[in-house]
Amino acid sequence: MLDSQAEVLLTALRVKSPLTYEHCVRVAEMVDLLARELHFGDEPTLELSTAALLHDIGKMTIPTRILSKADELNEGEFFRMQGHARMGHALLSRLHGFDQVAWIVRHHHERWDGEGYPNGLAGAEIPLASRVIHLADAVDAMLHPRSYKSAYPMEWVLGELNRCRGSQFDPHMVDVATAWLEEQLRAPQKLRKAA
Repeated sequence: MLDSQAEVLLTALRVKSPLTYEHCVRVAEMVDLLARELHFGDEPTLELSTAALLHDIGKMTIPTRILSKADELNEGEFFRMQGHARMGHALLSRLHGFDQVAWIVRHHHERWDGEGYPNGLAGAEIPLASRVIHLADAVDAMLHPRSYKSAYPMEWVLGELNRCRGSQFDPHMVDVATAWLEEQLRAPQKLRKAA
């Protein structure tokens, strides 16, 4: 169950940007499934689920014209958008008992190769929970339309995950996620055969 403090922030995000809110809910659902595949315990999973739901809470500080822009962001807008990870950390750090969740949110855009933001952490320096959210965040962004792009098919997403294995994403996370996503692809075929 989500802490009442976090519920207030999540409600505010839903009002500010329903699409961002829906994205956060989908990411949290995927993170829960990946956490089971990665054998997380109950307590870390609750912390991870909370961080996944709130990973884009810093976008409340981004002007709506930037959040919903259909064209490519200019340099200033892109820099502002990148700031959402730091702003999410700042907001969540003010909540009682949310220090670890805030830390996870801060690092959900770090890359395995150290080219991410805000701190340029690399490999195992990146909190494990942040690595899970980073991958689920990217998968959801690829599978769903945004103001600036259409949704990509699952086969393309799987190829992109493998292409970025060891650069953007933790290789082990990619292995676990692609196995799970491939199973989802096969599931409809199993249903058709059974019908």
